[in-house]
Amino acid sequence: MATQATITKKPFYSPRQLGERWGKNRLTIIEAIRSGKLHAVRLRTRGHYMIPRCEVERVERGEVTP
Repeated sequence: MATQATITKKPFYSPRQLGERWGKNRLTIIEAIRSGKLHAVRLRTRGHYMIPRCEVERVERGEVTP
C-alpha cells in the first residue's frame, strides 16, 4: 500500500497535474516551459512535457514564478 509521502513525492509532474496543484490552466504551465521560466523534459515519442520534482519544489519555495 502506498503512503501519502510516495503519492505526493512524484519524480515528474505533467502540466495538467501542476495546473491542478497550483490552480492554473495547463496551457499556462506549458507557456512557462516554452518561455524558459519553468524547466521541463520533453518526451520525444509524443512531445509531452514532464517537469521534475526539484523544479516544482524550486517554484514552490518562491525562487521563481512560472
